[in-house]
Amino acid sequence: MKAWKKKCVMLAALLCTVGVGIGSVNVLAAKNGKADFSDFIGSSEDMAGGTVAPELTYEKEGDTLRLSFDTNGYQERYYTATAFKNVKLNLKESAGISFGVCNNQAAPVRMNFALFDPEGRTVDVGAGFFVKLCGETTSYAKVEYGCFELPGDFEGEVQIPFDVLAFQDTGDGVGEITQVWGYGIICVAEQGETYDVTLSNLAFLTAEETASAKEPCELTIEGDERAFRPKVGESDTSYHAVIYNMLGESSPAEAVFSLNDEYEQASVSENGVLTVGSRFPGETIEIKAETADGLTAVREIAVYDSWTNSVSTDNGFDASLADPTEIPPIVKWADDMRSPHTLWLIRGVFAAGGIIFLAYYLAVRRENRGGR
Repeated sequence: MKAWKKKCVMLAALLCTVGVGIGSVNVLAAKNGKADFSDFIGSSEDMAGGTVAPELTYEKEGDTLRLSFDTNGYQERYYTATAFKNVKLNLKESAGISFGVCNNQAAPVRMNFALFDPEGRTVDVGAGFFVKLCGETTSYAKVEYGCFELPGDFEGEVQIPFDVLAFQDTGDGVGEITQVWGYGIICVAEQGETYDVTLSNLAFLTAEETASAKEPCELTIEGDERAFRPKVGESDTSYHAVIYNMLGESSPAEAVFSLNDEYEQASVSENGVLTVGSRFPGETIEIKAETADGLTAVREIAVYDSWTNSVSTDNGFDASLADPTEIPPIVKWADDMRSPHTLWLIRGVFAAGGIIFLAYYLAVRRENRGGR
């Protein structure tokens, strides 16, 4: 986990460095033109800096740009490949970007879209924000560590409102964009990976055409990561649903909860109260939340025994509370003495003994009186 976090930090720093460098070059060379994927320039090979040169193939018909590279045989790290275009565009009437994309492989790929303003600054989709993916179904991809993830075999359209763009060096939101001097694609791959996507139909959208950054895009389930399995009875753990928009802003969500599978000794109420019985046999439970408009979330909850099941003394003896059914009788030989049949038999023996004693006593007394 530490190694993964370290790599992610390196990745974010690498993206920032590459983006700023591209932006600085474009300010000097930008010319008026149109928005498309023609005349793209690929990054140069710089293994020490972690950048590779992508292979670019452009076809004017359909405005398609195929971008591919691989990092097989490279040392272990993340690598960035960029493709960008120097062009001066007036975007006063624009509020977003869209482009077609086809992931030509089954594995997901990581990418971002960047713009370069006249001051030499680079803007792309900010950390924690979302882009809209319109394929066979509509979904959203969150930007983490400088990139959003495009699913394997995805074919469709990416929509990016200007509202989710941020300055790459500071992370501050951009807001209104009136002019750019270039734009490009940032692609990231780990050592040993292949990257192959086809881009098409680049367009800058009007406000009416652009997806609203305020629209709900992700549902999450929040609450304790673990649920107790008590020694006796049941335990309750409460969960609630939260919805996020494309700006990463959250708000409480009205959602119906259910279990994602059938479980013995486990249930969840519609409002998110998970109940676990003492004899629940598993180690995890998946709960599901769904809103009226179809957003769903699934979360895996770990199940573990409460502290009363695992307390030990300094000598290692179990000092926990046990289920009454697990406690053996203190005097096992006396178990049969507690049955109704045995108790009536004992009462009978005592009664018979009393009668015999009384008869003997009366006989002895009569004999003694006769002797007088």
